[in-house]
Amino acid sequence: MKTIATTLPIPRRLAESFGVRCVTLRAELHAVAEARVYEERGERVLSLRNAPPTVKGAVGLVELRGISAALCPTSGDIVDFPAALSCLEPGCRVIPLSVVPNDTARTEAGISSAFESIAGAAAAPSSLDLVGSRLAELQRRQLAGAFPSGEWHRFLLDVVRGAVQGLPIEDESGRSRARVAVMGYLAGFPDLPLLIEALGGRVVYDEWLQLAAELVLASEPARSVAQSPLCLGFGARSRRLHEIMEEVDAVILITEPFCSLALEEAWLRDAVRRPLLVLESESLAPLDATRRLRLENFASMAFARRTGGTS
Repeated sequence: MKTIATTLPIPRRLAESFGVRCVTLRAELHAVAEARVYEERGERVLSLRNAPPTVKGAVGLVELRGISAALCPTSGDIVDFPAALSCLEPGCRVIPLSVVPNDTARTEAGISSAFESIAGAAAAPSSLDLVGSRLAELQRRQLAGAFPSGEWHRFLLDVVRGAVQGLPIEDESGRSRARVAVMGYLAGFPDLPLLIEALGGRVVYDEWLQLAAELVLASEPARSVAQSPLCLGFGARSRRLHEIMEEVDAVILITEPFCSLALEEAWLRDAVRRPLLVLESESLAPLDATRRLRLENFASMAFARRTGGTS
């Protein structure tokens, strides 16, 4: 099976039909212990310090792992991965994936064209159908705090990486915890879910990973790509947030420097009537002391609504 990198989570059923294994760059960088190594290598390759950490990490990961092709959608992620990854050509070929929001037919044609240029030997289907059939139910249960933040985060990350070992394990303490929505793209701060839990909160909506898991497990790949909020943009993503806002006590937005994510911060500050904390991920590392202190101060105020100030 041929391995390629991708900046958009790709439906596993689709990739397998073309004999391709997709490494979703954001998820892989978030999961590996040596993310900083990839980030530093990417910075040297690009000869550019002022770039989002996931961009530098993506370049370093693709080069150091010897991945020969990177699939980049024409819609969705507002961080410019294609321009950065193009510095690796001809060692890594950057392939545009034509995605036309809300147009399944044209998106399917774009997907077929992109994958036909990199197809490998057909692979046997994976065994993620059971997880796919349960995902919507698990998401509904998580809105009530069924699973610890770290367990939910791990499960979703495993789904996106294709390494899922089983369903998340429940924990009854969720009912008394403040319910937190974590918005923004997956970047650094791999320790954030555990810290939120330690401070009396529970991540009931882990935005990027939940939307990514829906795409990876999609049974109708082209339609799911064309209609995914990850491709439709922030308007569709914000509507998802509004649908669950009555279940949410606080919102944390993860941003990156040197890109357009400040627009999302401005919109959330105006539209979300909940306590909002913005954490800028300047590297792929865990939270530093300053950001930990900001999170602790935020939790002492924002989590009190449900916990009664005991956090």
